[in-house]
Amino acid sequence: MDQLKELGRRLKELRRDRGFSQVHLAAVSGVSIPTIISIESGMSFRISSLFRIVECMGVSVADLVDDSSHPDRRHQRDLIKKIRRLDADQLKHLDIFIKYLDVKKSRAELDATINELHDKIYSPLSWRIQDVRVRKGV
Repeated sequence: MDQLKELGRRLKELRRDRGFSQVHLAAVSGVSIPTIISIESGMSFRISSLFRIVECMGVSVADLVDDSSHPDRRHQRDLIKKIRRLDADQLKHLDIFIKYLDVKKSRAELDATINELHDKIYSPLSWRIQDVRVRKGV
């Protein structure tokens, strides 16, 4: 696939993942709708327009050229989508859990934390906290 077309496809995918319409993205970025359509169609563009767009979407240009077919990238995007659906209380508990992963804890302490937080954040998620523990090799 042509590099510009791939970049445009990726921009469109990221825009949709973040819930932006072309009209909304144009309004917040100051880039015209025809320019956004042009970029997403794989046509040439000004780099300054691309930088304004990615800044408004909270992504980097590197995110646009990353290999989106890589399984780890797909998994990361899926997790981000799920995290965006959490309410404030669930995000607070997830943040606590992540902090516990960052600190070197014994296996027993980590298991206790997982059990304590599991009921608080599991219900709306399709993935299990235990999966995270296994992936971390704890």
